[in-house]
Amino acid sequence: MEGHFSQHQPKFEKKYVMVDFDDTMSLDPEKFLTIFPIFESMGLEVRIITARNEELDNSDLLTWVEASKVIFANGRQKKDVLFDHGIKRNQVAFWIDDQPSAIVDKEDICNLMYYFNS
Repeated sequence: MEGHFSQHQPKFEKKYVMVDFDDTMSLDPEKFLTIFPIFESMGLEVRIITARNEELDNSDLLTWVEASKVIFANGRQKKDVLFDHGIKRNQVAFWIDDQPSAIVDKEDICNLMYYFNS
């Protein structure tokens, strides 16, 4: 019964690594592309998430990453657009972003506003 144990293990949800493009991956795209297979070998899916608008010229980004791997936030908070792409917030293993402030959600902002205005 080789493999019997592993066949009956629970299936876990996909986990993602969310990578910002501008001023993060764009600093050295070739280097980032060499580490993505390491994440993938660990069972993680890499997605590029950018505040950019998808209707504008994104040829510089799409030179390095296929469109199906890119999430355009179109100016919205990055965490808020995850749902639109079928990704639950708890499925994100970690974020790689030069501006951690860009990955808050609007509830975080509302809570901060409440505390500062109280």
